[in-house]
Amino acid sequence: MNDLYETIKPFLNKTILSKYKFGFAGEVYIEADKFEEEYNQYFLILEKYFSLKKPFYCNRNHTYYSTDISETTDLIKNIVIDAGHGDWDPGKVAKDGTLEKDINLQISKYLQGYLEQSGGFVLTTRIDDTALSNKKREDLKERKNIANNENVDLLVSIHQNSFPKENVKGAQVFYYESSEESKKLAECVQNRLKEIDNTNNRVAKENKDYYLLKQTAMPSIIVECGFLSNTEENNKLKNEEYQKKIAWAIYLGILDYYNN
Repeated sequence: MNDLYETIKPFLNKTILSKYKFGFAGEVYIEADKFEEEYNQYFLILEKYFSLKKPFYCNRNHTYYSTDISETTDLIKNIVIDAGHGDWDPGKVAKDGTLEKDINLQISKYLQGYLEQSGGFVLTTRIDDTALSNKKREDLKERKNIANNENVDLLVSIHQNSFPKENVKGAQVFYYESSEESKKLAECVQNRLKEIDNTNNRVAKENKDYYLLKQTAMPSIIVECGFLSNTEENNKLKNEEYQKKIAWAIYLGILDYYNN
């Protein structure tokens, strides 16, 4: 099974999981006696993100319906993914020593993979444990320049949060207060992130101070994927499968933005 299939598993009804065989291109099928129910519940959702190559076809024995699908590639444009911090700048540091910069990079790599498999052109501000300058302000300027100089459509900056009170948790997306398009993108991604944790009641939040949000010419968001200061959330954020869930939610949010 490919990486996407493993990632999307939690979002599918486990009772019908074995009937589905798809990646970014492949066959999907439904048992004949459940076609109407399952088509309405699941495939109308899939059609939003996948193009059906042909109508559903019932096999000769009338036991199942099937069709071929491929992921739509006309939605995803040029995107910059910014993995926050790096090298001398660790970002937030959890009690157990977990470094924000490392989690940022891992989630960014998964997100890059999903976007590129969908036909998107992705630029990254870093691909390893490096910084763009040995000074914080200059580092941020270089990240901004990568986005502004390459004529990209979106910027998504990946970060982790922290707070003195350990019980505070939950992913949250920030956008520049005067950018309506950034707000739309932030809300799309926030809604998808909330699907991962039904206790997360956070909403996309405007901001007037974050440098990258103010200085970039395209819709831009900062995704704070969770709180390293919360032990439970920190443990999740260190987990590879959870990192993939976060990246997948951001990816779906980007698709929602383009679809809207």
